[in-house]
Amino acid sequence: MLINPNLYEGDRKIIAEPKDMTMARYIGDLTKLIAGETYTFSCKMKQIPGEGREIDNFVHIVQGHNERYKSYGAYQVKSIEDGFLTFTFTYIAEANSILCYTALSSKTNNMGAEWSEIEIVEGENRNPIFVPSEKTLETAKRQYFIGGGVRSKRYSQSLKFPRQSSYRKEVAA
Repeated sequence: MLINPNLYEGDRKIIAEPKDMTMARYIGDLTKLIAGETYTFSCKMKQIPGEGREIDNFVHIVQGHNERYKSYGAYQVKSIEDGFLTFTFTYIAEANSILCYTALSSKTNNMGAEWSEIEIVEGENRNPIFVPSEKTLETAKRQYFIGGGVRSKRYSQSLKFPRQSSYRKEVAA
């Protein structure tokens, strides 16, 4: 099973309450992505209906806006299937964010949403399981490799560390 690294480095959870005036949220800073490459944005998404509203499980999602609200890239209607939202796009340098509405852009009044387990990965498919961004993990939980690998010398004869491998001495030190 191929797991792509999560390139999203923003907040773990984003919430828009139904009473909020702005019913869309910017998801992440995409400036580290490569123009022309294909990426997939995915997250758990739950609509939060205000009084008199019902969940419809449809949202608008846009690859970036500029300061005059001109859209770049894809502007699509997506459905929230089994609580997941997935959006595949080809990155355009001017579109340095994803804008996700709480519902269809014309029907966001009194509709909130919660986005969690946010991922941006290379390619056209989301990971089968959520993988947090390495940059958001504390150092002790990151995967790392010791430079140079394992020593081939089996045992070192030392008075201080009798019959212990030299590799273990380096790690213990």
